Amino acid sequence: MSRITLPVLLIASNFWMCPGCANFYERQTITGWVSALEKQDLSALKDHSSDEFSQKALRKDIAIDDFKLLRLPKGDVSIAEVEDVSPTVKLVTVEVGKRKRRQQYRLTREPKTKKWVVDEVLVRQTREGLKVTKSVTEQMDLLLSLREFLDAWRAGTHQELLSKTTPELGRQLGELPPEFLASLTDRMVGNQPADAKLRPDVQMDQDVAVVRLPGSDGDMVLSCRLQNDAWKVSDVAVESANDGKHIPSVSKLAVAISATVSFLLAYESGDKPALAKTCTERFFRESLAVADLSSIELPGPTNIAKDFEVSLQDRRADFVIRRRAETVKINLVRDLAGTDADAPLQYRVDEVTIYELDGTGQEKRLSASLTAHAVMQVFSEALRQRRPTMLRKTASSDFNNRVWQFVDEAALKELPLSELENKTPHAISTKFQGALTQITVMQGSREVTYVLRDQGGKIRVDDVLLPVVDRPASLKATLEMMLPVRNFIIGIETGNIGLLQRTSSAEFNRLVWKQTKRVPDIGYAAPRFLQMKLSAIRVGGDEAIVILGDDQWGARIRLVKDSSNYAIDEILMIAGPESSQRVRLKHSMRVNLASVGLRSTAAASSLPTGPTPAAISGPADRDRHLPAQAPSTGDTRGKNAELTPPSVAPLTDTFGEPANGQAVSTTPDTGTR
Repeated sequence: MSRITLPVLLIASNFWMCPGCANFYERQTITGWVSALEKQDLSALKDHSSDEFSQKALRKDIAIDDFKLLRLPKGDVSIAEVEDVSPTVKLVTVEVGKRKRRQQYRLTREPKTKKWVVDEVLVRQTREGLKVTKSVTEQMDLLLSLREFLDAWRAGTHQELLSKTTPELGRQLGELPPEFLASLTDRMVGNQPADAKLRPDVQMDQDVAVVRLPGSDGDMVLSCRLQNDAWKVSDVAVESANDGKHIPSVSKLAVAISATVSFLLAYESGDKPALAKTCTERFFRESLAVADLSSIELPGPTNIAKDFEVSLQDRRADFVIRRRAETVKINLVRDLAGTDADAPLQYRVDEVTIYELDGTGQEKRLSASLTAHAVMQVFSEALRQRRPTMLRKTASSDFNNRVWQFVDEAALKELPLSELENKTPHAISTKFQGALTQITVMQGSREVTYVLRDQGGKIRVDDVLLPVVDRPASLKATLEMMLPVRNFIIGIETGNIGLLQRTSSAEFNRLVWKQTKRVPDIGYAAPRFLQMKLSAIRVGGDEAIVILGDDQWGARIRLVKDSSNYAIDEILMIAGPESSQRVRLKHSMRVNLASVGLRSTAAASSLPTGPTPAAISGPADRDRHLPAQAPSTGDTRGKNAELTPPSVAPLTDTFGEPANGQAVSTTPDTGTR
């Protein structure tokens, strides 16, 4: 037997040592695999591949075409290095073509046939200056997974589609009603060719990949993750110059659609607990919680699947429904209450706006439509009952800052509110202009308009427009200018210099109130003139003229804007039509203070003087000096109710010098008090 064995061993030894006979099985396996790929023979390619490689990289007939996308090097193959990892695994490094580009093949030995087959191909690539090694199995698996995803979007069943996505995206898409998922499918893949001619740009890392697919209306960008040894789509975007087709994220889009559908379903059924879960807390609490939802109709979710558009911003989304008579926009905001970065993405409805297309240009916010009338009624009732606390709660910030924060119950009884009859308002018409709502009512015999403003989701009364002449229709503007007058009266009557300083202009303070600790004698006469009925208001720039009473008895008050509020700069007290019956209070107080400081009668007599109206006096004898025609405080309303508002000269002439050119002065009362 040894005679036979020795020749055989010698022959075998010579065979292995002959040139080109080394690495015979490795060369044969790799050459056969490359030849089948070049011939696009899928059957032969599978025959030279492991079962695992075939199941991942060759599972579809189209795989042969997709191999072209990998741009594997072509040419003669020469083995450069062989590493025996185990008895059944080899790592073979080859050089391909004239440029001798290196590839690495992993070969495995089939247990049953004992045949060596290709189990993996590793290609070294350079991208953006970085050299990375890519697995052909992973790349082919990714490309084929994308094909399966697109096929499922186009024609696959609901379950087939979700099986190609990550669990999170699958959950988000799975919550969509079928008709909305179908509509979303059309929007996402409608611009992609249905044939096999994909031209993807692939960027891969270990377990993530981004694939860009050019389309007729823009590029589709798919984000993928490697999960459980399979590539799954985690998000899709469409980058298009056409705003209507640009979609930054199908994940966010699906969540926004689901939130809107849930909101519309809950609104349609009047299910307020369900509404609370779909809306922001503010929107629900301020608008929906106490509203009659049946009073405003919104589109039902069952018939709008093809008529909606969604615009996504960073933290907001706008869901727009276009109908023949109106356009409805549902504003959503991202729920950022949670701090967990892994918390599921959520949107909540923050407002609904209805744009009327009937030519009126109305822009109705749901919050205003549902609550404006109720807020108006509460404000009107508080005004009629003189309840300042409730007025402040139902008024806008601007209305409060300019009026109601300075008003108490006593002030409400004295401010000019006679044009608002003590009657319940009945709405005639409502006009919506986005953040503003105007409700015109009949209140008694008068037509009054309440202006309401959306203030951070809260609808509040911002003004009341009254049918008046010779003064602003705005109740806010009127009260803003009458409050300093009332406070000036209180300051005089109580001797409160601090209140007078807060009510007066900077110049009035400089010339008068900072020079004294008590009210000058002439000041005590002012309340009798300032308590006359309001006749007119003239506004010009940062000044205003308030006219009380008439040319026989009353006052003209010049107000100037100090900071954000009006302040009294001068008061002309009128006791008759003649210049001798009119006194400028600020000027006279200044003269009064100066004359008190003089030590001699001669020095006092050198001051410019003028006629003193009989009505101007100190507190001890003011009633004794009042002219007979002067109305008493008690019948102020009666006499002046019949007066026609006087004509008013321009602002610059209202406080002109007397006809004789002399400054009006007042000799102080020197009597004992």
